[in-house]
Amino acid sequence: MKSNVKIALYLSRYALLELAEFADHIHDSMTGNVNFPNPSPGLVVFQAANVELRNATKALKSGDKATKLKVEEARYEVETILKSLASYVEYISRDNEAIALSSGFELQKSTTREANIFKAVQGAVGTVELSTPYEKGVSYVWE
Repeated sequence: MKSNVKIALYLSRYALLELAEFADHIHDSMTGNVNFPNPSPGLVVFQAANVELRNATKALKSGDKATKLKVEEARYEVETILKSLASYVEYISRDNEAIALSSGFELQKSTTREANIFKAVQGAVGTVELSTPYEKGVSYVWE
């Protein structure tokens, strides 16, 4: 069964400490949450990865390739765990947005469209006038 709830993960928009704060928010939201009893990976592993990200960020020195690499590895680990947890939340919550939102994650905006978006009116003999409501960022090909 496919879930209709989709988590919005825009991890690249976060600076290092913002990512760590976001991870703390997700951790706190999922800890003790009866809707998500067995997240994988576990929240202890997630918290340890986030602590490593914070420590690596604090130790970051300008021009030092070793500390920069350590920060990149820590960020990658936290992002990977966040993606896994987002998939877990989607699977558990199925179609229930309230359950998904209780995890702390944001949801993608629904892209559901009306089944009958086109209006066809008979024009002159041999023609049809087609129209559709305006939607920003949407285009149609008329054939």
